[in-house]
Amino acid sequence: MKYITVALLFVGIHAGAQIVEEAPIKELLEFYFEEWDAGGKCTIWQVQLIATTERRKAERIYYQLRKMDGDGELRIVAPYYYVRTGEYWTREEALHALKRYRLAFPDAHVLSRRVRCEKLVERAAGGP
Repeated sequence: MKYITVALLFVGIHAGAQIVEEAPIKELLEFYFEEWDAGGKCTIWQVQLIATTERRKAERIYYQLRKMDGDGELRIVAPYYYVRTGEYWTREEALHALKRYRLAFPDAHVLSRRVRCEKLVERAAGGP
């Protein structure tokens, strides 16, 4: 089946057919090629709600965030606990989200992090 699809695609392209990409896929591919550095990493933006040494406080805020959004991350780098949310492609997107989070979490702020681009592409495409 795979070979038939490739053959049809090859014939279609030579017959003058065009491939039209959906806007989100096109944006993702543009980001992928522009932001991917030599080490295979790119920058994502997150909103950090709290950094504390108190585990219970971090867990309470984490569960509050999960109720609010259904999304969040509790990261532990001893002795600190960080509660963060989002994997925004641009700083502007993160700043827009920050406005909403500051209503419930006044000390929230935006930060950047370097991650493997492959992971972001897999997540955006609905992979593992």
